[in-house]
Amino acid sequence: MSSPARSWRCEGPSEPLVGRISACLVQLALDLLHAEAFDHVADAHVLIAFESHAALLADLNFLHFGEATLTFPQTLVLRYGRFETADRLQPQVVEDYSKWFLARLRTLEPLLADAPFLCASRFTAADISVGYALLLAQHLGLHARFTPAVAAYWQRLQARAAFVKALAAQERAALAQGVPITPSPDLGPPQSGSNPTA
Repeated sequence: MSSPARSWRCEGPSEPLVGRISACLVQLALDLLHAEAFDHVADAHVLIAFESHAALLADLNFLHFGEATLTFPQTLVLRYGRFETADRLQPQVVEDYSKWFLARLRTLEPLLADAPFLCASRFTAADISVGYALLLAQHLGLHARFTPAVAAYWQRLQARAAFVKALAAQERAALAQGVPITPSPDLGPPQSGSNPTA
């Protein structure tokens, strides 16, 4: 018999937070402590939406949405569409999980139709998380199936100076280490006889 989940209540300056204990809410508590500890440092927590409790909860939700909800189906698309040897590719798995990814991504359409970013009308860590999932989707060829507002959002993210700098830094690091600069999702299936997952 499982024990009931513990609940907690936090009174903020303008609105109460009531929630269930989860990794997201633990992060919320730590972020609130971080904000108080570093409040005197300008821009110390600029990537977290501390404007209100509602903005912070949305930021944490989308932070985890990008990492857990959007990237999970893409891992199966990668494995069974790109990383397995030709004899182990599974086109039906690729199509099913591509649809699953796109169905979850569509939940962002109404929000992004009315806002430039996911939380607090500004760029936050949530945009990095979801942006990574969109970058991976582009490597998988799924970007052609983005809804209009999601496609426009992806264009905004790619146009950010920090995004361009990050890609350049990634390429410099790869060259310095002597590794290929082609992202692994773009390489395609390995030759028969080799197993990249072993």
